[in-house]
Amino acid sequence: MKIDIFNHVMPQAYLELVKQHSKDAGLVKRMSGLRMLWDIEARVAMLAGQFPDVQQVLTLSLPPPDALGGPDLAPECARVEKE
Repeated sequence: MKIDIFNHVMPQAYLELVKQHSKDAGLVKRMSGLRMLWDIEARVAMLAGQFPDVQQVLTLSLPPPDALGGPDLAPECARVEKE
């Protein structure tokens, strides 16, 4: 078993917040185009099919919640749940 500890994800609900609040249109376009970043089920299926001996430790991708908004928005972004 191999453990890959440097993986980033952007759950769909968080991607929607990024689309709404990010001031960087290029970032939004790049993140939207990286399916393995926001489609967790597709990522799991790909790993099971191509890399069955690998497990991943997932962390939230950029931008961090505090970059999307100030103290009124950042806590909501940090607590967003999978839809």
